[in-house]
Amino acid sequence: MTTLSTLIEKILLRSPSLCFTSTALSDSEEGSNLMNALIMVLDLVLNLLFMVLFVYVVLSWLLQFGIINMYHPFVRTIWEVCRSVVDPVLAPFRKVLPRLGGVDLSPIALILVIYFLRSFIQYDLPGLIN
Repeated sequence: MTTLSTLIEKILLRSPSLCFTSTALSDSEEGSNLMNALIMVLDLVLNLLFMVLFVYVVLSWLLQFGIINMYHPFVRTIWEVCRSVVDPVLAPFRKVLPRLGGVDLSPIALILVIYFLRSFIQYDLPGLIN
């Protein structure tokens, strides 16, 4: 009967993508692993930005229609955090895009940019690196 630690060790040693094995890596393999890690981190940051942007947009609609109010400390905290993350990113889009009847189109443009960057990172960038 094998113990859990020996079973995990066997699995990790068989799968080089999960961890580094005991053999030394060449410089190109090390660089490839580093680039893959950077790609994953960048994809994660873009995904988190999209989530915060989504919360920001929904919260702005709820505030505008009077469903929730800013007097509640929890709502105010979430609003301030989302605004501090999203507003600096939306500022360049707001300079270029006009407001149409009070509707801000900059979040839509940012969602499109995030979508295109994520698809480039996931599908095209790994082929350019290798």
